[in-house]
Amino acid sequence: MLDLSGRSIVFIVVLFLLAISTYSRNIIWKNEIALWKDVARKCIKKGRCLYNIGHAYHKEGHIDEAIKAYLTALRLNPNYVDAYNNLGVAYADQRQWDMAIKAYRTALRLNPDLPEAYNNLGIAYAKQGQWDIAIKAYLTALRLNPNYADAYNNLGAAYADHGQWDMAIKALKFKLDYAEAHNSLGNIYYAQGMVDDAINEYLAALKLKPDYTEARHNLNSVYKTKKLKDKGGMGLKEP
Repeated sequence: MLDLSGRSIVFIVVLFLLAISTYSRNIIWKNEIALWKDVARKCIKKGRCLYNIGHAYHKEGHIDEAIKAYLTALRLNPNYVDAYNNLGVAYADQRQWDMAIKAYRTALRLNPDLPEAYNNLGIAYAKQGQWDIAIKAYLTALRLNPNYADAYNNLGAAYADHGQWDMAIKALKFKLDYAEAHNSLGNIYYAQGMVDDAINEYLAALKLKPDYTEARHNLNSVYKTKKLKDKGGMGLKEP
């Protein structure tokens, strides 16, 4: 018969309790939303906990829940700049452009030096066809962060939609290590009938980002136009 001392029994009990605790924690941490809900129960009056829950919901595509969490975070902390910016992004995902603009402008009132909010503001105005305001917002974002690749790409797209082709090309060529810029340049060249230049830009985009679905689709479309079945051994064949 196994003889366990009192010390051994205590040790076994401690191990058992630790195992239960670890199992429970693994359940809680199985996804980011559950994790932050668990944290929020311990700091329910702190806006950051609700913000993180909103961010987790947002990443999972649960936009309505994300908006509710961001709004709750802002009730707890009315000066929470990141929560306003992310709230704007969530509204934009629902195509509620006026609500998005209101959220971005509130973020910028609290922090006028936030390039991300200016870039997002530009996107919202561009979606409403207000190109002049969108361009100003992108330019402000770039003044604050001269290396902001997304803002360059969005600025180029805004110039292109505004019919300012030369300005669009100039903006997009500023960050040529950015796949999206090459794809946008390809679209501009293709719209101008410069098919070979468009192909080169789509290929450059795919070299930087091989899984770039939009650039691959655009390239296939151009190849189809030119009746090309394959190019460069990349397996990009005519559909």
